[in-house]
Amino acid sequence: MEWAENFIGLQHIGIPTNDMDKTVEFYKKIGFEVAHETKDGDVRVVFLKLKDLVLETYENKELHLMLLILKKHINLLPDYRSKF
Repeated sequence: MEWAENFIGLQHIGIPTNDMDKTVEFYKKIGFEVAHETKDGDVRVVFLKLKDLVLETYENKELHLMLLILKKHINLLPDYRSKF
């Protein structure tokens, strides 16, 4: 049996943010509602729901640094656009 045959759904997706208020405002504008809000230590965590999709957003003041590191690694990858 293939692994993909066992995949039937997705529980939630985690998305870091530097500004929780702006993030929640954005997702509310496109139809999400706040399903749950909590804190994990000093980290504010908000679960947003739209139908069966749940997003877990959490404040991460290092998001800019993470994006710079990701950009560096993506630039090292072969040009994926030429494959399409």
